[in-house]
Amino acid sequence: MIEKIFQAFHTIYQGAVIVLKDNLYKILTGLFFVGLLFLYIMLPVWLVPGNDFLFQISIFGPWNLLFLVILSALTAILITMQVYLFTKVGRKAFYDGGGSVISGVFATLVGTASCVGCSLGVVFGVLGFGMVFFLTEYQIYIASGAVLVLIMALWLIARRIVGHCLKCEILNE
Repeated sequence: MIEKIFQAFHTIYQGAVIVLKDNLYKILTGLFFVGLLFLYIMLPVWLVPGNDFLFQISIFGPWNLLFLVILSALTAILITMQVYLFTKVGRKAFYDGGGSVISGVFATLVGTASCVGCSLGVVFGVLGFGMVFFLTEYQIYIASGAVLVLIMALWLIARRIVGHCLKCEILNE
């Protein structure tokens, strides 16, 4: 079991090395990282009247900021790997793997919700009052689950890039 986990992380590492060999993909990953981090911090600022950037940063605890950075980095790498697949394989890559990017971004948004008033207003409207308390009470666990979803999505995409997937054939230089 432990060997399979290490093997999965090694596959992710190999896929990231293949993709990030090109400087264009390094720059793209950096831009996605900064953009996603900015989005995850600014979304509550834009949605809540009277909220500003400095106040939002003061609301976040150290765990929130750590998860924001981790989730932004993983999502940035995931999106960059999907762009790499799209350039190598074409539209088929998006249809086969686009759902992992969407689920990764959604998991990140749910996992980084930091307060009831800022991020979970939509959840309150859709799922109800009890769900808001559940999400805020178990936020660390939900964010950890979001990290696991992103790692699984990274592994699935990395398998395709490294060549362990027989469904798509990518010619790596």
